[in-house]
Amino acid sequence: MNYPRQLCRHAVFFGLVFLLLLPLTTQGQRPGSIDSPNAAQLAKIIQDIQAKRVGPERMALIRAAGFQLVAASRFEEAKNLFTAILQAEPRDQQASYGGALALFNLRQLKQAEDLAKAAVEFAKRERAAAQPAEVGNWRSRESDSLVLLGVILAVEGDNAGALNAVHGAVTLEPENFDAQVALGRALYGAGDLANAVLAFRKAILIRPQDLQARFFLATVLEAAGNYEQARETYAELIRIQPQQAEGHLGLGVLLLKQANNAEEGISELAQAVKLKGDLYEARIALGRALIKVGRADQSLEHLNRAAQLAPENPEPHYQLAIAYRRLGKTEAAEHESANVKEINSLRRNVTAKSNGSEQTKKDIPALLVLTRAYLAEQRTTDALELADQIEKLAGDDPRALYTLGLQFAEAQQYDRAVKLFVRTNDLRPNTGEVLYNLGIALYNLDKLAEAARVLESAAVLLPNDPDPLYRLGLIASAQSNSALALGYWQKAVTLRGNFADAYFLMAEELAKNERTALAVEYYDKAIANDPSKLLYYVRLGATYFRRRRYSQAKEVYERAATRFPTSPEIHYLVGYAARAEGLYDDALAAFQRALAIQPENADVLANLGYINGERGHYVEAEKFLRQALALNGQHFPANYDLGRLLARLKRYDEAVPILEHGATLSATDPGIHYQLFLTYSRLKRKTDADRELTVFKRLEETRKKGDTSMAGSATVEPSPPDRVERIAPQSNH
Repeated sequence: MNYPRQLCRHAVFFGLVFLLLLPLTTQGQRPGSIDSPNAAQLAKIIQDIQAKRVGPERMALIRAAGFQLVAASRFEEAKNLFTAILQAEPRDQQASYGGALALFNLRQLKQAEDLAKAAVEFAKRERAAAQPAEVGNWRSRESDSLVLLGVILAVEGDNAGALNAVHGAVTLEPENFDAQVALGRALYGAGDLANAVLAFRKAILIRPQDLQARFFLATVLEAAGNYEQARETYAELIRIQPQQAEGHLGLGVLLLKQANNAEEGISELAQAVKLKGDLYEARIALGRALIKVGRADQSLEHLNRAAQLAPENPEPHYQLAIAYRRLGKTEAAEHESANVKEINSLRRNVTAKSNGSEQTKKDIPALLVLTRAYLAEQRTTDALELADQIEKLAGDDPRALYTLGLQFAEAQQYDRAVKLFVRTNDLRPNTGEVLYNLGIALYNLDKLAEAARVLESAAVLLPNDPDPLYRLGLIASAQSNSALALGYWQKAVTLRGNFADAYFLMAEELAKNERTALAVEYYDKAIANDPSKLLYYVRLGATYFRRRRYSQAKEVYERAATRFPTSPEIHYLVGYAARAEGLYDDALAAFQRALAIQPENADVLANLGYINGERGHYVEAEKFLRQALALNGQHFPANYDLGRLLARLKRYDEAVPILEHGATLSATDPGIHYQLFLTYSRLKRKTDADRELTVFKRLEETRKKGDTSMAGSATVEPSPPDRVERIAPQSNH
């Protein structure tokens, strides 16, 4: 069982640099506006404004033309037009907003900030003096202006000011979609993940079909360690827009972070590439993943394309060098390594020229921001190079080294993180937080004995903190010391009574040791303290299921289905439990709900085929089973049930190849050999029939002797899916 490996906590969030496609809403939309002017027309318009030859109606059209220039990325011309309007009408709110937007895109940030503040102030004054019918319009303009101000302040590095501005925008107009998205991104940047989730959920309620808000929500849930909900959100995004590559990209990257989901993650990334071949992030992530699973030859196509898409980025060449080495192509690997060095050298020269001076300790915060950005973009070589610079500049500054260590730990670069935490501990010995994060990094490197020693010290230094104890429990469990693991987790929940993940892992450990009653009690406690985790319900239901307590399993799954109505997996489990109990009506209804959410699910289709076959609806049964096999020809239950169905319909010649294929998929299943015996007998193939009967008897005898490794036929004795996803522990820090 793969237990959670949390990214290190206390990560510092540097900068709220987020880009928004600011809509031209109330600030610039006007029916019947003139076309975007060409250069000559623009010069004439500006002359007319300066000569005061423009009336109110025409001025409204000119403002709209200014916003069209922004939309066309003609920012310099837009700035000139809005400047002319403001020279003629200094208190023009829309021109202030439009000018700020143009200046922001020209990266003239201080001037943009001044105009955005003016736009906010003008809108506020107009709102205060407006007639009731116009108050809403001015409120919207003020809210939009605050959003723009927040973006500008974020790029300038004024995080507190940015957060205050977007908070103000949402307070003024809670139904302002862009304000909610901006607030969510600002909160995310400030490390307030719980409230960021709330903001993005609110944005989705305002625009249910908007992909941007769903993507951001999934990103925040993923950062918070809530992989189950993040996965559901990415899946929902894909269901809404299956042809959008970004949803598949997000889901693929998430799946690669989780244990045992590499192939599924690769499949999602491949779909992203299929939909959008020039998506750099998908190409580089797919190439890296293929190397990791031993398919370096397949990675070359994607990494070479990534190198074409980002010629100034050394990361594709770094990965290509790894791939070629794995393939034994030394010369090609050396060529790619040389490319990495050349690109880095060019970038260093450019950086040095742009800086005009040597870096000092004052540059460390900016370099940390850049390192974090590189790690987030998976530009590992760039991040490592910057880390070397930061370490040299930091010298004996433990705070800078610790922060850098946290960044590498978050990016799962644990080797470098360990070195940084060790050095920090040398400079400032016996700091609880440093030792805690060092222990986590060692744990993620599978250095369990070292991790345990370090975390024991952290637990002593942090006597009121349950997290080191939680981690020690994970290590004890990994070392098969169940009693010690349970002891650590019990201490953890004593310190934090609502520690849902600790209750959950206690339940897992107890269930593993057949202490079912107590396991159920702790699963219930986990759910009571955090009902938002689907995994808790799945595992509680599986515990009942394995003991053939199908009605109780079904009740748990139904509770989960009420809470997670868009999860196809939970509806599938409801159907599975109902099927095991013989409640075919309930099973069919649940499987149909799962199929409506996820039409291409071979497991669901196979079960629909089985139940229809048992009910004598043979045409429907065959249709569903063939659909399942079209999706997954290696699906054993579908092969078994289709072969059995065809034999039942006396279509023996068709049944044989399907049953024979099924036998290759699960050679130790007695049922498939018995079906082959019956089918060969009907075809009077005595030698084959005798052989299969002999195999069946041998396997059946082994099964009766209690060999628990024997696979039982899925059609005879269903067992629930037992997928355990990684979970991240809660933290009060």
